[in-house]
Amino acid sequence: MASMELRSVHESRSKAACLVLPSMILLTVHDLIEHYITGVVKPTDWPESVDQEKANLCAENFKTWYKTSGLEVLNAEPEDAIYSKRYNFQGTWDFIGRKDGLILCADWKTSNSIYESVGLQLSAYAHLYGEAQGWSDEEIFKKIPNGLAVRLDKKTCKVYPKQFSGLKHYFDVFKHLIPVHEFHTQTGAWDHRE
Repeated sequence: MASMELRSVHESRSKAACLVLPSMILLTVHDLIEHYITGVVKPTDWPESVDQEKANLCAENFKTWYKTSGLEVLNAEPEDAIYSKRYNFQGTWDFIGRKDGLILCADWKTSNSIYESVGLQLSAYAHLYGEAQGWSDEEIFKKIPNGLAVRLDKKTCKVYPKQFSGLKHYFDVFKHLIPVHEFHTQTGAWDHRE
């Protein structure tokens, strides 16, 4: 299953204002990548709308890149969303691993480009992983200082990695956006339903 975008736990699953539905090719490519990284091969459910040749080429190019990336998997995408009790949000990461002795959080993308806001997402995933390990906020970003977004171009199937340094700073911004999101979606303290 592809990773869902981060969202407040207060909002209903059907009203996920932050939930950006991934394209079907992303779901399929995510599955193929997860099978490769974890070594657990499951049958791939090919939706009719997916170009199987292109999805397989994206996955093969990812494998070629991954073999030379220096990444070592610690935790692939969890089956269920992970919940932050400290900050009241949930999500699932694509990859927690090591590179050059440091833990990092990575996310696989089939978007047209990688925006700076992906750093917010990576920092939130890093926090979810760290909180699940019982680490303090300070420990989390000492242990997971950086993130990585890997874009698979939907047209060319080329792989484009982008580093995000200083996840602690991204998370400082993310924390301040939670109340703004709750205001916008009328959830949390702004939920006036009875």
